[in-house]
Amino acid sequence: MYLPCKIIKIVGDTEDEKNQFILSIAKATNSQKAIKPVDLKANSPEQVRFAQAMREVGIFYQTKRGESVPSKYRVPYLNTDLAEIGKLCLAGIFQVPCLSRAKPSSLYQEKYYEPIFNGNQSQIAKLCKELLYIDNYFRTVYQKKFDSENNASPNASIRISFAHNARTICAAFVALASRYRQNNISVQDLTPIFESSSSESSSDALYETFREVGDIQYFILPRVFDNKESYDSMLGRLFSVIIEAGITSYMIACRYDSTLTATNYLKKDKNYYNILGEQWSRIDADIKMIFSENGM
Repeated sequence: MYLPCKIIKIVGDTEDEKNQFILSIAKATNSQKAIKPVDLKANSPEQVRFAQAMREVGIFYQTKRGESVPSKYRVPYLNTDLAEIGKLCLAGIFQVPCLSRAKPSSLYQEKYYEPIFNGNQSQIAKLCKELLYIDNYFRTVYQKKFDSENNASPNASIRISFAHNARTICAAFVALASRYRQNNISVQDLTPIFESSSSESSSDALYETFREVGDIQYFILPRVFDNKESYDSMLGRLFSVIIEAGITSYMIACRYDSTLTATNYLKKDKNYYNILGEQWSRIDADIKMIFSENGM
């Protein structure tokens, strides 16, 4: 029995050059079987370096699909991959949570990909570690708790449906609240975004406002993060702020469109910014109170 195969000698003097060569071969042979963008990026130099940066903060970052996760990283928020990090960064860093949910492949656009994977990888890795925990807490703890607490409310179906679709806006809001509290984002930055939120053409201003994270090294103080009870409590309160505000705005929108669903409402980032803009005074006060009570 014979097995036809191609043997290709890797060329390059450095690891980056060798990985770049492997990437070139993958692209060149992508004619018989479709290869996903994540596969083409797997061996790229910046992905190899990012995997190392993530390992340094205690996260196993899979660069190839099917890669085995070492046992010590099998807790859900301690292992991840490019697709998951892409979604979380679109939501948390670039503040487009609805785009993250509806079209996560947007990460492969150069304007999003480059600042994350060819920027300050050590800094981004630290922020991604928190985003992973934030997302996991929402999925495994907060959502179940919200269901239990709201199951008997008069508008339970509306509230629960909205909360089930609010995962990415919750991650985005925690990041936004922190950046605002750390003076990385100001009211002056947010006001024009709120004012133009009804227009789909505000994406450029949105991008320029949020792409620079400055010297931020965390969303919530490390000493709070290390005390999971305090951290979880803080996350729960922040999630509730944006969800309660979101339910109010969503129910108002439903008065003008009886066919509107929570799923469709949260597919558009303009609605996320409508929620923030319409209720900013109360949201601002809640952010200040929650962070100040935790020493931030």
